[in-house]
Amino acid sequence: MQEVEEQERQGKFAIDSVPQVPTTKATAINEIETAASTKRQEIRDKEGLTEEERNQALAKVDSAVQNARNAINTADTNVLVGTAKDNGLGVIRAIQVEGTAKTEAKDAIERAAETQRQAIQNRQDLTQDEKDAAKAKVTQAAATATKEVEDAADQNAVTQAKTNGTTAIAGITPEAKVRPDAIKEVEAAAEAKKDQISKNKELTAEEQAKAIQAVTEAVQNARNAINGSDTNALVGTAKEAGLSAIRAIQGEAKSKPAALAAVAQAAETKKQGIERNAALTSDEKAEAVRKVNEELAKAQQAIKDAANDEAVTNEQGKGSIAISGVAETPVARPAADRVVEAAAAAKRQEIESNGKLTEEEQKAALAKVDEAERQAKEAIKQAESTSDVERQGELGKAAIEAIKAIEDQAQSTKDLAKAAITQAEQDKKQQIENNTQLTREEKNDAISTVEAKAEAARKSD
Repeated sequence: MQEVEEQERQGKFAIDSVPQVPTTKATAINEIETAASTKRQEIRDKEGLTEEERNQALAKVDSAVQNARNAINTADTNVLVGTAKDNGLGVIRAIQVEGTAKTEAKDAIERAAETQRQAIQNRQDLTQDEKDAAKAKVTQAAATATKEVEDAADQNAVTQAKTNGTTAIAGITPEAKVRPDAIKEVEAAAEAKKDQISKNKELTAEEQAKAIQAVTEAVQNARNAINGSDTNALVGTAKEAGLSAIRAIQGEAKSKPAALAAVAQAAETKKQGIERNAALTSDEKAEAVRKVNEELAKAQQAIKDAANDEAVTNEQGKGSIAISGVAETPVARPAADRVVEAAAAAKRQEIESNGKLTEEEQKAALAKVDEAERQAKEAIKQAESTSDVERQGELGKAAIEAIKAIEDQAQSTKDLAKAAITQAEQDKKQQIENNTQLTREEKNDAISTVEAKAEAARKSD
């Protein structure tokens, strides 16, 4: 017995001692890394780049290095390794980078400034002095933005400086005359109020028409007051009076807000019931809540679109019924339980039909099945998401299927030793095959040595 074990040990030692010393690929990769280091330093030293442009260039180098490494490591011969290395060096050395972000940003600012200056010059309601003053503001804003671009450290800062600059330039508008400005402000407020009234689904068509007519009358009164004012102060007073009159106009709505509150409460009650339903997974709860929200949204829209009180009441009733009717049907947990139960039933049948087992062995094996089934169902019960429930079902099934009643099938000591040597041989050969640092020739030499030593070890028995 000891002699056999010693022979087994010597056989394994001989196999494991087969050398694997790659040199070709390591040398090639070292050249790639050296070229990459040189290129990285060149990029870091280059001026006029944003941080992102510099990082993008460095990322190209990293990618080229990785691609070269992959090509070298997958090459089977020394010639192919050399080819992969030369290709990698060529790619790395060819990487160039030019800074464009700041130039493009400054050009964009200048274009925005020129466009705004031209727009100001084309304004017919301004004097030339007003135009010149406004264009001077544009020029100053462009200069400030350009300086911010030049001082920016990275792409985000460049983009932000450009955006800030073009926004500031676009926002420069010359001062208009007092009366046109006042009238425009009143008209803008009126249009906004009319739009607000028209979009207010809480109002009926008649309520909307009445409110819009009131806005129209308020605008006309404000125009008359502004045009009749002689001083800037009086124009301002008339304008403010008109704006206040327009803003104060509201339509009164009652039935739709009440109906919307009722369906919202119905939805909230339903959601609370769903959250308390322990039979549902988190995904099933989320889906049920989504359907509640969907029905709520339908009901809300229908109520908002209703033309009269009767239609509002009808839509409220239909919406509440649809919300309360959203199903809360558990699917994932019952399905996972069935998977476990089926596996347990099959395993029990397998054990009970095994005539080689004693009654005690069968009972012990069946007890293992019962416990595995219990644990699996408990895990399914505790799992939150559908995916976790399904996973616990599969894990439980696998655990049940793995239960075995093992019989004594012992082999001789020599057979076990030979089997161990053969297994060690196969493991070593697979290790050599998986070693990407070896060329095909190096792999073949190493495998031949392993096979010879393994055969010698087996014959020594």
